[in-house]
Amino acid sequence: IILCFFADPELAYWVTTVAVVLLCMGRIYYAHTKCGLPVVLFLSKVIAPCMTVSILVCMALAVVVSLFEPSLLRLTASVVVSTLTLFVSAYFIALRDDEKMMVRNIIITLKHRI
Repeated sequence: IILCFFADPELAYWVTTVAVVLLCMGRIYYAHTKCGLPVVLFLSKVIAPCMTVSILVCMALAVVVSLFEPSLLRLTASVVVSTLTLFVSAYFIALRDDEKMMVRNIIITLKHRI
């Protein structure tokens, strides 16, 4: 609808982002009232680490975009840098110790298969 009336893809993304955030807030409220979700704990243990990882990935991509002219090299560097930044920061920031152990076990299992 936004694209039909305004023909601005960026505006469509912003509207979608706002809608997703509002829906998430509604879901958190619903989970709090119906299931007793501790909101502060959820925000500090789930949302804050995910936001931190997202910000780090965006910052890494901003550096790549500022260093390279638009090209296949910049695309490749963006994919590599964002993937590495995502995996490393998610491992050290977003995962709990038991989740890190699961990741290590999966890597060991894959390593033995190869």
